[in-house]
Amino acid sequence: MNRRRGFALLEILGLLVLLAVVALVSARIFRSVMQVISETPARQEAMMRLDAMTDALRGDVWAAKSVNAPDEQTAVIADPAGEQVRWTFQSDAVQRERVGEPSDVRRWSLTLEFHVKHETTGLTLRVVRHERAASIEEEMRLPSQVLLAQPGATP
Repeated sequence: MNRRRGFALLEILGLLVLLAVVALVSARIFRSVMQVISETPARQEAMMRLDAMTDALRGDVWAAKSVNAPDEQTAVIADPAGEQVRWTFQSDAVQRERVGEPSDVRRWSLTLEFHVKHETTGLTLRVVRHERAASIEEEMRLPSQVLLAQPGATP
């Protein structure tokens, strides 16, 4: 009996189907990796702006002799010398402005949702990030050393 050596047509078709599946999975993985690579610098920049903003806010609250939050989007902080700083939290930016000095304004472009709440010893800042599938909430307590030193203050 004389059998030919080689591959059957079904074996070749099976191999082509397997290669097509591998190519499809590889293309999806490659696209996902490229998307993450392109989004990473923007996310890092946004996190750096958030860190800079919270550092400035923490410094203002830490030295504050009084803290007031008339609404969830505004905080007014007075230092021991009586100078006031107004923080405004909007949907696209956060602004710090020294009251009475229009030239002393700082602004951070952030697409996060912020809510401030007055506490007896400082502020509570709630940050909400809206991700693809869910919202992530973080809460930061920002105490004032002057308000903490007052009798009866509890952190």
